[in-house]
Amino acid sequence: MSSVSSTYPLPVDDDEVKRSELHHRMMQFVFSGKNYVGPVKEALQFGQKRRILDLGTGSGQWAIDMADEFPRAEVIGIDIAPIQPKYVPPNCT
Repeated sequence: MSSVSSTYPLPVDDDEVKRSELHHRMMQFVFSGKNYVGPVKEALQFGQKRRILDLGTGSGQWAIDMADEFPRAEVIGIDIAPIQPKYVPPNCT
């Protein structure tokens, strides 16, 4: 990815994507391979509308992992920096 002009004050390039993905993997390691703490699975099983929102999604890796884990949920990742991949699961935007 090339550097893109935006209101985001930090770099928007391949190094930032790698940093964001490394941060995601480190958090998974800290939480024993899990993407969340708490009754998320239970809440998504019984909720009428299954939606997951990731504010400040960065590379989008957490949103993608959640979309893979919960294919019936609508997962939305939002970030000011345009560094998300083009190809994501069908339930992830």
